[in-house]
Amino acid sequence: MLSHVFDTIEMYRIEVSINFDTGDFFDETLYELIFQMISQHQKNASLLTIELLEDQEITDIDAIVQRIEKLRNLGAKIAIDDFGSGYSTFSYLLGIKPDYLKIDGSLIQNIGKVENAENVVASIVNICSTLGIQTVAEYVEDEEKIECLKRLNIDFLQG
Repeated sequence: MLSHVFDTIEMYRIEVSINFDTGDFFDETLYELIFQMISQHQKNASLLTIELLEDQEITDIDAIVQRIEKLRNLGAKIAIDDFGSGYSTFSYLLGIKPDYLKIDGSLIQNIGKVENAENVVASIVNICSTLGIQTVAEYVEDEEKIECLKRLNIDFLQG
């Protein structure tokens, strides 16, 4: 898959994101393959964003941080996907120091429906802004949400 991603980056000169489960970073063989592929394509690594899925708790944050830093040093960017669901915690922001934080669609979809949903999203955006992390709102599906998210200074919208 990574080979195809780098072929696409090379051909179209576009940014591409690829999702990995945090457990993938504990699989020595898979992590070594990821590292080697990015090393081989280091000239285009800045166009690659690795999205860490929030589908399981990170039990050894230090090990993940070390591995992420090795990939970041090659030029890849890091995103935390689905923040606000599952096992996500603000402590991940301190250790992982992502370039992007993708706010889970369940929070975005509740804006205007559930009391304080907008305040929760605004708080996440404020923290990210303070830490220099760009934000992405997932599952943006209507004009009302777009206008609200613009007002909250979300950096990117994803449908």
